[in-house]
Amino acid sequence: MKRTILLLTLPFLLFCSPSPAIPQFSVQYEEAFKAQRLSGTIRDGCSGCLTGASLDEASSVVNGVLVEEMTPDWRTVVSSTRTDVNGHFLFPPPAGKNLHYLRLSAYGFRTTYVKVRISRWARKKELTLFLSVAT
Repeated sequence: MKRTILLLTLPFLLFCSPSPAIPQFSVQYEEAFKAQRLSGTIRDGCSGCLTGASLDEASSVVNGVLVEEMTPDWRTVVSSTRTDVNGHFLFPPPAGKNLHYLRLSAYGFRTTYVKVRISRWARKKELTLFLSVAT
């Protein structure tokens, strides 16, 4: 009898338990971006999409974006900051850590998950990240 109950409840627990996966209505980049510092600018990725302008020309900065540094399993916030009026964020220089996990979130935009690799030989000093509008 106990075995039957266990066999009946096991599929329920597997399908209904919370998953550590990233939410469905978000954006996750698999490859790590490379930069010399853990700082950058966040832009609206679709503010001028209909005009035919290039992404850098058409996008505007987004202020007030919550930028959180996460653990590798995306569950725990290590530190956080918000972008300023110029859409810029900055974390203090990392000590001995070169791979960082960032979660970007703002009202009206999809939550974005980004990996950043810090290297002194990276081409860019700072990041330029784009948020997509939530639909």
